[in-house]
Amino acid sequence: MSEITLYGSPLSLYTGRARSYLIKAGEQYTETLPNSAYYEEHVLPKMGGRRSIPAIETEEGEVIRDGAAIIDHYEQRCGNENKPNSPNRRSTKKLDATTIEKLDYKVSIFLSRKNE
Repeated sequence: MSEITLYGSPLSLYTGRARSYLIKAGEQYTETLPNSAYYEEHVLPKMGGRRSIPAIETEEGEVIRDGAAIIDHYEQRCGNENKPNSPNRRSTKKLDATTIEKLDYKVSIFLSRKNE
């Protein structure tokens, strides 16, 4: 069983970004919804009581919130192997992150209107 737990939702693009990174980096993890008793008792207090996805609990028991922080954590751990090495690629990475955030917002608006 994996020691990294990714808390998130299959429909969240933010969780998808963190999931994609973990897969590409070759990290073994398990993914679960943030609705278990363990999450409430152990993970949520380490997040300052603020619910957000994605979040991970590392092998050492550290809890990291936010997809970008998760990616930064593992890039630092592996010596930035997955970090873009040119200014153009770094700009593209930032643009991709902004695009994902905007798309996630548009999808959530669409889904909220669809349910009305």
